[in-house]
Amino acid sequence: MNYISDIVLAELSVCENADNFLQSSMWAEFKSRFGWNAKAFLVNSSPLLILCRKLAPGFSFAYIPWGPKLPESFSMDDRAKTIAELSKKLKPFLARNTVFIRFEPPWFFYNDDINFNEEQKLLLNAGFKRAAATVQAPDTVIIDLKPSCEEILGAMKSKWRYNISLAEKKGVQVKVSGAEDIETFYNLLKETAQ
Repeated sequence: MNYISDIVLAELSVCENADNFLQSSMWAEFKSRFGWNAKAFLVNSSPLLILCRKLAPGFSFAYIPWGPKLPESFSMDDRAKTIAELSKKLKPFLARNTVFIRFEPPWFFYNDDINFNEEQKLLLNAGFKRAAATVQAPDTVIIDLKPSCEEILGAMKSKWRYNISLAEKKGVQVKVSGAEDIETFYNLLKETAQ
């Protein structure tokens, strides 16, 4: 299967309206402030952002957060083969000292329907090694807020309900706020990091 028929280097502006902020030109500009070199590509006319960085003297790596976007109809095997194909086709566009490309696509190997051992076989067969940890959060939970709180809680796993109840008992409060509370948010981030 050859999914990738065309790949071209492009201006960062092609990522302007990316489906995910981690693939956006805004993210590219933000990361460039911290030593990352952002490159944009059109892969079959779809934008793809790649962040490149020095790893050690004489070595660099490329990182593709939350990409590439592939058709939902692709099997996990097709996806693994497609990113292997993409890796080979990206190589001429990357620095000669690039030792690896790290992929963290939004769909890859976080599916509960796939057995972990089968997942490992697909990765190995496509020439990949699974990293010990993810950079981005591997899971996203989308909750429909139209039902009542009781219905939403009732649809959750019992452990989630327990943790919510425990948080309430410990005084955790959730509120909607804006820029006026950015300092509070930042302090929480610092405390969590410690």
